[in-house]
Amino acid sequence: MERMPALAPEAMSGEQRAALAELVAGPRGAAVGPFAAAPLRNPALMTLLQRAGAYLRFDSPLAGPLSELAVLLVARQWDRRAEWAIHQPLARASGVAADVVEAVGAGRRPASLPADVAAVGDFTHEITVRRSVSDATYHRAVAELGRPGSSTCWASSAITRRWRWS
Repeated sequence: MERMPALAPEAMSGEQRAALAELVAGPRGAAVGPFAAAPLRNPALMTLLQRAGAYLRFDSPLAGPLSELAVLLVARQWDRRAEWAIHQPLARASGVAADVVEAVGAGRRPASLPADVAAVGDFTHEITVRRSVSDATYHRAVAELGRPGSSTCWASSAITRRWRWS
């Protein structure tokens, strides 16, 4: 038995239908992955989560390949197979190099990386594995990504780590 089966539209409240309509009208275009079932049980929470996720993925200082790389790193570390399956092709399409995606999937660091990619990778790795970021890694992230970018890297890691509804 599924823990959180999908809700049929006729079984949804007005608030649930409105939250779903906002999600579908946004950049995702559909209620898939973590938005497919559980968040609709609390439409106000779903709206907040999907807005934060959409910002991080589509509109933040890390939008594009750096954002997708952060998601892949967290998905790999926390064994989030659904996140990996969804974001691996998105990462490749956004410009993350094939060797970087392959290395992340194998749990290793690629040999050479552009400075901004290395900053995202190191920051995300430390926050995910050590649960903290060293001063050196933090300062390198701020130098490469700016303060908004480094805080976005942290937020992306935190939100990706939380997705596991069923």
